[in-house]
Amino acid sequence: MAHPTQAQFFGVQQANLDLFLALVGPLARGAEKINELNMQAVKTSLADTTNYVRESSQQPVGAGMSGLKPELANGFAQKMNAYAGHMNEIFASTGAEFAQEAQRQMSTYAAQAQEAMASFGQNLMSSAGGAFPASGASAPNWVAAYETAMKPMRDAFEKVMPATAAK
Repeated sequence: MAHPTQAQFFGVQQANLDLFLALVGPLARGAEKINELNMQAVKTSLADTTNYVRESSQQPVGAGMSGLKPELANGFAQKMNAYAGHMNEIFASTGAEFAQEAQRQMSTYAAQAQEAMASFGQNLMSSAGGAFPASGASAPNWVAAYETAMKPMRDAFEKVMPATAAK
C-alpha cells in the first residue's frame, strides 16, 4: 500500500475543513442570534432597574415597604418567559438549519458515490466484453478491465476529496 503524498494529505485536510465550515456555519449563526438576544435582555434589564431605582428614589422617606411594587415581579416573569421562548426558537431553527446542511452534504456525497459505482459497473462490463472476465490465464484481462472501470470512480472520489486518490 502506498503512503499518501503531501498533496494527498493536504487534499484530505482541505476537504475536511470545507465540510467542517459548511456544518459550523449554522451553529455560528445560532450563537450570534443567542448573543444578540442576551445583549437585548441585558439592556432591557438595566433600563428596568434604572427606572425602578428612579421611581424608588422619588418615594418619601419612611414610605417603608409601600415602595415595593408587585407588578414589577409579574413583568419580570413575563420577560423571562419571552426570553425562554426566543431561546427555544433559536435552538430549534439552528438545529433545523444544521440538519438541512448535513443532509445536503450527505446527499451530494451519496450522489457522487452512486454515480461512481454505476460508472464502475458499466466500465467493468464493457471492458470485459459484456461478461465477467474468466479467471486463470485471463487474469490480466480482469485486471485491465478493473483498472479501466476504476478510473471514473477515482475521478469522482477526487471531486469529493481532491488529490487523494492513489496515483
